[in-house]
Amino acid sequence: MPTLSSPRCGSLPWAIHEMNPLSSGSGAGPLATRSVFRVSAVRSRHAPGVTSRVAMPSDSTGNCERQGTSARSGSGGFTGFRTAAAEELPDAVAVMDPFHVVRLASDAPDRCRRRVQNDLHGHRGRASDPLYKARRTLHTGSDLLKNKQKAIIAALFAGDEHVEVEATWQVYQTMIGAYRDPDATAGRERMTTLIASISTGVPAALVEVRPLGRTLKQRAADVLAYFERPGTSNRPTEAINGRLEHLRGTALGLRNLTNYITRSLLETGGFRPVLHPPLR
Repeated sequence: MPTLSSPRCGSLPWAIHEMNPLSSGSGAGPLATRSVFRVSAVRSRHAPGVTSRVAMPSDSTGNCERQGTSARSGSGGFTGFRTAAAEELPDAVAVMDPFHVVRLASDAPDRCRRRVQNDLHGHRGRASDPLYKARRTLHTGSDLLKNKQKAIIAALFAGDEHVEVEATWQVYQTMIGAYRDPDATAGRERMTTLIASISTGVPAALVEVRPLGRTLKQRAADVLAYFERPGTSNRPTEAINGRLEHLRGTALGLRNLTNYITRSLLETGGFRPVLHPPLR
C-alpha cells in the first residue's frame, strides 16, 4: 500500500497510525451480546410533546442492571435522546450504540468516493469505473476480505488519484477494528487514538473526515463508554420506534385523535381483553 501523501492532501500520518488494515492481525469479535432490557418513557422539557424511550439493561427479573452505582442507557446519535435520558436517569452512564457510530463512519467513505468520482470523471459512477466497482468492497472489514477483494483494494489505491478515498477508508477500517478487538482495553485505546487523530489537524481536502472527527470528539465519552459496558444497545428502542412507524404508515394520514387512539390499541393488542373476555 502506498503512503498517504499527495499535493492535494499533504502528509497524512494520522490516518495510517501504526498498522495497515489489510495486514492487521486483529480478530473479529461480536459487536454486541444479548441483554434483557426495560424500556421507560421519558418526556423531555426541552422538546415538549416529544417522548423518548430509554432502554435500560436489566437482569432476567426485569431489574435495572447497574455498573457500580450507575445504570447505563444505550442511545443513538440523536442528542435529544441523551438529554431526555439524563433527566429521567441522572446517575445513568450514556453509551452510544456501536451501530450508530459505525454508521457515521461508513457514510464518510461513500460520500468521499462519490465526490472523487465526480471530480475525476465528471459523472456519477458507472460499471467500468474502479471506484464504483469497489463500492461494496470498501464497506467490508479488512479482516473479512478475500484475496480477490484485497487485489481490488490494492489496485484502487495503487496511485495518488484516490488518496482521499484511501484515507477516509482507513478511518472506517480502524473504527471497525477497534470494536472487533477481543480485548476491550485495547479496543478502547485504538478508538481513543482514532478520535484524537481526526479531531484536529485533518487536511482540508478530507471534507468528509472533518465533520466526523468533530462529532466523535463531541460524543467521545459516550462512544468510549461502550468498551467498559459491552453489550449495551438501544435495540429495544429501535424496535418500539419500528412499531410506531408502522402504525403511522397504516393510519394513512388519520388526524382524528380518538380514531388514532383506537388504531393504537388495535395495533398493540389493547382490545384483546374486550374481544376475548376469558383473557381478562
